Amino acid sequence: MIRALPLYLLTALAPAAPSEDPTARLENVRLWQDDWGDDGRWYLEVVGDVETEGLADQPLTLAVRIVDEKGLEVGEPRAVELVPRPHAQAFERVSLRIAYDDLGLAAGRHALFAVPGLYRRGARTPLALAAPLAFTHVVRLNARASIEDVSINHLVRRYGELGMAIEVRHELTGLADRPLELGAYFFASGGAPLVDRNGRYRTHSGQVSTGRTIEVRRDDLVTTTELFLPYAELEESHDRPIGVAVALFDLAQTDSRLAQSEPSFFRVPGVQGPGSVDVGRVWFEHNVVEMGKTGLRVHAELELVNLEDLRCTARVRFGYRGGSPLRDVDGECAVDGQVALETTLTPTARTARRDLVFFLPYEQLHVREVRAVLVAELTVVAPGVAPSDSEPANVFFEYSR
Repeated sequence: MIRALPLYLLTALAPAAPSEDPTARLENVRLWQDDWGDDGRWYLEVVGDVETEGLADQPLTLAVRIVDEKGLEVGEPRAVELVPRPHAQAFERVSLRIAYDDLGLAAGRHALFAVPGLYRRGARTPLALAAPLAFTHVVRLNARASIEDVSINHLVRRYGELGMAIEVRHELTGLADRPLELGAYFFASGGAPLVDRNGRYRTHSGQVSTGRTIEVRRDDLVTTTELFLPYAELEESHDRPIGVAVALFDLAQTDSRLAQSEPSFFRVPGVQGPGSVDVGRVWFEHNVVEMGKTGLRVHAELELVNLEDLRCTARVRFGYRGGSPLRDVDGECAVDGQVALETTLTPTARTARRDLVFFLPYEQLHVREVRAVLVAELTVVAPGVAPSDSEPANVFFEYSR
């Protein structure tokens, strides 16, 4: 029988009388890293074969010390007790697990060695020693992550199936070599989880989901990961919008959710026809005063089809006639560093017409020249509508200080 005991409890016990010329060996000793425990912690595991002769019924101890490159002991030694079977020669496979958290290591990369030894109970001189097992462990503090953007591309074919590709842009800091998982979770328009029907793409609780593990090799990384879900997984959905939220998990932590996105909504293409955005007339009012500031008012007429209950974004970006953007300098009226205005709208009918109004103070144009020809570019971003199906509307105007 094998049972785990702290080493200090074993040293006070007297050894039993040995047989003549007893021998012991540690064979086939191996080290396994990153073993997930039921307590939500990660473990290092040492496994080996113990062969004894002349030690029947004598309590023995397999102890493992962790030392650094200087030979200094890290954390407390761990041990298991075993009693060889009553035979002249005995063979037994033994394993011992050590939680990384118990090593008490500071942040950084540590080159360490596991040193297994076999002892009589209470003795300090080993009967057998195995060669030190080298391993590397990285401890990171202040690890953090954020999901910067989630975009959905429809009518994508992957693995021979038609579905949707969810592109997730995320930023990771201090998470290199950590086991991470990115998952997308689907729910009905009212907020209830979308129930899986075929067992292919689902969580343990039965919610429709898709995910993948992420391999991170650098401590500071901004990257994009694609998740895919076949439309067949949404076959039980009605013609109402479907929501999806994306979450990032650190599998090495008990409370493992690092980041989560805001919900995004979409419709399965073909349920009620593809969505579309038609930009009608766009015009300006100059020298308008709002809240004590003089500026430019932009009017735009839109028609949105098959986008009912879906959140859309209308954006006006400002630049020079030649195509160069007007760079923002104070962050007040900007999108991605460019002088811009934006608003969101959610159509409430299959076909919705909207008149949008934007106001930009002249001082926010940040034009260096005394006189310049500028352009205002209106775009509408809608779920399931490809950029090529929603052409921007450009309107030129002359500005002078």
